[in-house]
Amino acid sequence: MSYDTPKRSYNPLYAKKSSILHPKLSILLSIFAKRPSNFLSITPYTMKIKALLPLFLVLLYSYSAQAQLDTTYYFNFNGKDREYILHVPALYDGSTAVPLVLALHGLGDSGDNFQGIGMSFVADTANFLVAYPTALVDPLLGGAAWDNGLNPFYDEDDLGFLNALMDSVSLHYSVDADRIYATGFSMGGFMSQLLACEMSNKFAAVASVSGTLATSVIGDCSPSSPISVLHMHGTNDGVIDYDGSPFTMNVSVDDDIAHWVAKNACPTTPVVTALPDIAADGLTVETFQYGPCSGGTEVIFYKITNGEHQWLGSANDIRATLEIWNFFSQHTRVNSTTVALNENELDVEVLIAPNPFNDELTITLSNSFEKEYTVQLFNALGQ
Repeated sequence: MSYDTPKRSYNPLYAKKSSILHPKLSILLSIFAKRPSNFLSITPYTMKIKALLPLFLVLLYSYSAQAQLDTTYYFNFNGKDREYILHVPALYDGSTAVPLVLALHGLGDSGDNFQGIGMSFVADTANFLVAYPTALVDPLLGGAAWDNGLNPFYDEDDLGFLNALMDSVSLHYSVDADRIYATGFSMGGFMSQLLACEMSNKFAAVASVSGTLATSVIGDCSPSSPISVLHMHGTNDGVIDYDGSPFTMNVSVDDDIAHWVAKNACPTTPVVTALPDIAADGLTVETFQYGPCSGGTEVIFYKITNGEHQWLGSANDIRATLEIWNFFSQHTRVNSTTVALNENELDVEVLIAPNPFNDELTITLSNSFEKEYTVQLFNALGQ
């Protein structure tokens, strides 16, 4: 079985670790090459190198002080060495808490290679951190794989690893605890959805591409709070079958979306939008948007007709990376519970954020009637 990397072309400007250019520099190089620029897809091609070299060196020197930082971190978890690459944008100065995105690769891939989706370039503009962890090798599957329920004999506690990773990043950087997200491709998509099942108290939203819930997971998936979910899938995916498969042990896309619609108490009738078919790629894209759901969440499905096992990019009607960040940027973590007011026997939705919290806690009552309430907070010991 081989999920491998998504079907796409990695750009040399961002596919290699420690060779990432500042977006302004990339844009300037693109302008001098007399080509339209886009920070997600800048295609190098033949030009007069000798004429541009002095200018390139000046530009490189000018922007070197602003260069973003990619650092590989290692730590021991459950007796095994784990690693992740953290991308810190040049805009980050620590004065303001910023979002964190976990980007999870597919089977046999690595965090280093998965930088090719271009999320770091989006981060450089939107000012958020991106972590690219690498999974351990699953002997049965024969490659780096996440412990996401697909292999019942594989037990590496990646939920614990990713939780420890987030704690580590939050310890050293100013992370907005209400704006932590996870996205992934194929096996990484399965893992993203598992995070939504098991750690909805920590994530604001997840986005999976070509990876549903595992058949062994969906029955026990009960998020503790509403969480926004985006999913993209090609109808001709020959690796993770659109209709589900006992071989890859994935549920069908329809069952996957129905699960999240039900868990988030969404309207069951979606708003369907056919996106402009602007690329000559043989694909068409429709979005199915369910919402608003509980706590202001939503579920969005991108149906890619004729799409294969792929991460859409500059040659397609949409860029998956941009769509995912646009989705993430609209959602913050939601924690809610319902309590009864004894005096009037009224149900009031109480929104609590963040939960858990350190110094500050915001409690919002859904009812707008004027009345004074006393709120008492207790810890697990009743103190």
